[in-house]
Amino acid sequence: MKPPKPLPFPLMGVTEDSFIRLPHNHRLAIVLAWLCDVEKVHEIRTNSAPWIDYALATCGLDPGYPWCAAIVNAGIELAGLRSGPDKGKASVARWVTWAKKNGRLLDAPERGAIGAIVNKNGTGHMWVWTTDTPNASGLYSTIEGNTNLGGAREGTHMLRRARASTDRVYNIKWW
Repeated sequence: MKPPKPLPFPLMGVTEDSFIRLPHNHRLAIVLAWLCDVEKVHEIRTNSAPWIDYALATCGLDPGYPWCAAIVNAGIELAGLRSGPDKGKASVARWVTWAKKNGRLLDAPERGAIGAIVNKNGTGHMWVWTTDTPNASGLYSTIEGNTNLGGAREGTHMLRRARASTDRVYNIKWW
């Protein structure tokens, strides 16, 4: 499946030549910022809309599934990159397992790194950190899909949020 539209350069003020020379994690942060701030990705039907359907398709899934991890994977692919588990790219738990097996866990958030929480029942939530340093309240900026203002893991929008990096959070160096 092709994306609903190609990346428009300059993308968030970055030319195509400059974009391809950026570190991979910064490329992902820029792509997700564009999807969040310009494309304003949100559900039209439950777990479905053009960009969400594309994100799920990058993971081999049809529309209708939770999409927080899928939109991160789609961002990686839109940035011209590949990473993550061979199967189950829409599964937060599989990303965490992949990171553990491949020595990809970070001690703290980094811009463009993945943040993830896995619940005891196997469900989870995944996002991308957009800052390396916390604000005065100790929170880091994020871009998250399938969330809402309350921070639900089954929300309807792609939003900028702020989160703490706690013991429950896995910080994943995907690049």
